[in-house]
Amino acid sequence: MYQMGTFKTLNIDVMTLQNVSFASDDGFDTVLEHVDFNLPMDQNVVVKSSNPVHSIHFLQILAGQKRPQSGCVKWNEKDIFSQEATEFVPYEMMGCYFENQRPHPKKTITEVMLEAGIDAERMNELVDQFDFKTHLNKKFSELTYEVQKTVQLITVITKGPQLLLLEDPALGLSEHLFLEILDLIQFGQRQGHLRHIFLTNHHPTALRHMDVSTMHIEDGLVYFEEKDVEAKKVFNF
Repeated sequence: MYQMGTFKTLNIDVMTLQNVSFASDDGFDTVLEHVDFNLPMDQNVVVKSSNPVHSIHFLQILAGQKRPQSGCVKWNEKDIFSQEATEFVPYEMMGCYFENQRPHPKKTITEVMLEAGIDAERMNELVDQFDFKTHLNKKFSELTYEVQKTVQLITVITKGPQLLLLEDPALGLSEHLFLEILDLIQFGQRQGHLRHIFLTNHHPTALRHMDVSTMHIEDGLVYFEEKDVEAKKVFNF
């Protein structure tokens, strides 16, 4: 697991898709088709698609959880799917939250945080900040969806990765809890962590609290929407 302070001498400075094609398992639903794309770095980027599943697939490709049918995904010119990329392990330098991934149902909040590498002092601070004292010894399966999701977001953010991938972080959270999550992100960014954030979002008002750029995944293509520019720029070649 990634712990803050690890990989101090390594920075993710360039992330590139090279001739990447990806279709869903049945092969008929194309998400990306021969895409060459330099990802925007040092930004908060919301990924949008008319088919929300495509945005999630895109994040899973960046996370190395779904392998493209062709092409490669490179960090600092190293293919993250290659067995030769041994000097650093990409998944140890990112934090991911996906809705379909949950800790073991019998684990407690304390166990989840400790296993994520959060020390006892920091854990106590987080428990106070999010008012989770009454939940500490409950099994994960006994917690509400809102508490489960908040705990998972806390663990991936607090570890201080350079890259953060989040599926709909505001969905199902009260505005108060989401603002606390944003405070946690901003605290990490001030420390030099969480440099590159890619997220999907289907909460109508959540992103008014967050400065974001926008990427679009449509018809196998990737578009990056420049700030303050109405026209979209096509990055496929």
